Amino acid sequence: MDQKRNDYYHSLTKNIVKREQIETLSHEIKQLRRLVDKKQLSEENIVELLSAINLNDTLFLDQFEKYFPLFSKNILKDTGVVLSTAELILCAELKLGLSTKEIALYSNASLKAVEGRKYRLRKKLNIPSEVDLVIWCSKY
Repeated sequence: MDQKRNDYYHSLTKNIVKREQIETLSHEIKQLRRLVDKKQLSEENIVELLSAINLNDTLFLDQFEKYFPLFSKNILKDTGVVLSTAELILCAELKLGLSTKEIALYSNASLKAVEGRKYRLRKKLNIPSEVDLVIWCSKY
């Protein structure tokens, strides 16, 4: 009984912390607006995209490609490498200027898992470690 209660409170505390982190969204929107062309995305569009990431919505990539229709095609054309849906989602998150910590937060993944995905993406696309992935993804 005590274990169930402890698990419940631990889960509740985790949800409260996550909610507080999500409330910092307005600050992140300001950062994103600097990185993304203002003509393409409004604040509502950015919130919609971040919400889709946060919900692990499979439609995130479709929503993203509404605003950046040539994104995945340009990556394929320039690199010649076919990326999985998960890899394209990671590239899209990076194009939006999200940090590793923010990607982990929104996708409910651990920081280490996101770092591993970024490392594997870098290796698959032969991107040198001195090249910033956010900048690399933002050029598409």
